Amino acid sequence: MDALTTPLNWQRVRLGDIAEIKRGASPRPIENPKWFCANSNVGWVRISDISKNSRFLYKTAQKLSKKGIEKSRFIKQNSLIMSMCATIGKPIITKIDTCIHDGFVVFENPKIDLNYLYYFLCYIEKEWLESGQQGSQVNLNVDLIKNKEVFYPKDLNEQIAIANILSGLDRYLYNLDALILKKESVKKALSFELLSQRKRLKGFNQNWQKVRLGDIGITISGLAGKTKQDFINGNAKYITFLNVLNNVIIDTSILENVKIYPNEKQNSFKKYDLFFNTSSETPKEVGMCAVLLDDIDQVF
Repeated sequence: MDALTTPLNWQRVRLGDIAEIKRGASPRPIENPKWFCANSNVGWVRISDISKNSRFLYKTAQKLSKKGIEKSRFIKQNSLIMSMCATIGKPIITKIDTCIHDGFVVFENPKIDLNYLYYFLCYIEKEWLESGQQGSQVNLNVDLIKNKEVFYPKDLNEQIAIANILSGLDRYLYNLDALILKKESVKKALSFELLSQRKRLKGFNQNWQKVRLGDIGITISGLAGKTKQDFINGNAKYITFLNVLNNVIIDTSILENVKIYPNEKQNSFKKYDLFFNTSSETPKEVGMCAVLLDDIDQVF
């Protein structure tokens, strides 16, 4: 939406004009256990917490102690926050008292409907990739966020009506996801029965073979030896960590760019290759698998 297409009675302003945008803070060194307390009522938001949720954040994997809270930025429930590192531009509304580290910002005292602002941030989420500071991963800063333009109807009731329509669609999609999850549970149970030999298909009685993964496929690593500059105006496409983490099938619409030099030795991948992530913030996210089903000419 630009100045020529902005509807009548709509406002065009900077994000910094309609909310107080404040960056989070982190206790240091973060590995010190004194900052954390499992029995605390105050959460500690990490990227992995918001990637598992949609519109609202109801819990966090970690909680901060009183000392940790003092060294971070405390925000009350029903606050709108947004990630500015790693998975950038992801907004979420907190439903708990929590703290945010310096990879997030909070939009305090918004002058427009909170839910409308949430959906607008969802609408422009992919635009942050173009405006962020480039490197091995794109990062934002508070000034970039403050200067981002936002469009909204002047009538508060219209803002609420728009947010309600989108919220209704979210509920529909949530119910659809629940149905898919139920079907996936059935598939997982059947997969266990078949792949553990507990259940054999009729007409197949031959013995199974037990081998190492390395015996039935070639294991190779991803990009290595790259610098931040290599991820600026790249001439080739690469599969990101989050693409593997969040998808069963690689989403080729969100491949990112990397510079590959002539005669540089890097492993490229092709259709039907399987990808595993070997590390993550939490043990549960290690070993996630995704497959490339699109026929792409050289992807890294």
